[in-house]
Parts: sequence; structure tokens; C-alpha cells
Amino acid sequence: MANDMNAEDVRAHRAVMAQAVVEVQDALGYPIDEPHWLERVRPAFEELHQDFLLHRTLTEGTDGWYASIVDDAPHLGTSVEKLTAEHEELAASIASFQAALEGTGPLADPLEFRDGVTDLMHRLIKHRQRGSDLMYAAYNFDIGGQG
Repeated sequence: MANDMNAEDVRAHRAVMAQAVVEVQDALGYPIDEPHWLERVRPAFEELHQDFLLHRTLTEGTDGWYASIVDDAPHLGTSVEKLTAEHEELAASIASFQAALEGTGPLADPLEFRDGVTDLMHRLIKHRQRGSDLMYAAYNFDIGGQG
């Protein structure tokens, strides 16, 4: 692996991202009419937002994990491109929901907000799974047929 330290950082950060998703889902699970619903959702989502920014820092760019994968396994370049494109889509969704949460008043449509963020959490879970598949394909690929 071209950049062992970076890959270890990514592996460790995967658990942090998974926990952030769980915390957002937990906060969303409270009744919307409960007076402190937004007080639960805002910090959980802010943490997720910050964790996703770090995820992008660890994976993208010339020093990121994805560059290491392409160096070590060039045939996975298309998969890396797809994950990077997903980052753009996920970042736009996260920013949109974060902006809604940063408003001073109640959300315009809390049910729509909750449904949208729930969908985002599923997309993040799928993205994480594809990242795991990429890691396996790059570094634990067994071509078989030997010995």
C-alpha cells in the first residue's frame, strides 16, 4: 500500500463516520413534536457534517487514500472516480440540510426534513459499503489458481 498511514487513518475514521450516522438516526427518531427535537438533531448533524469533511480530506487529493489505491491498483480508477463523484453529491445534500438547521426558527417542513435526512443516512451507509468493497478489491484481492 503506497500510503499505509493514510489508509490506517481512513480505517479508523470509518468507525467515527458510522457512529455519526447512528447518532443522527437516533436524534431523528425522537418525535418531531417533542420540544427538544431540533436540539437533538442539530449537534448530531453538525458532527456528521464535520466528520464527512474529514472523510473527504482523508480520501481525496494527491495525498489521499484514493490516490494510494490508484497507485497500487490502477484498474480501480473508475471505482475511485465514482466514489469521488458521490462525495460531491453527498456534500451538497449535507450542506443543504446543515443550512436548514442553521436557521433561527423552526424548519419549514420537519417531516420532509426528517425524510430527506433519513434518505441521506442510507446513501452514506451505501457509500461506506462501496468504500469497504474498494479497500478489499485493492488490498485483499485473491487471484486464486496458485499452488
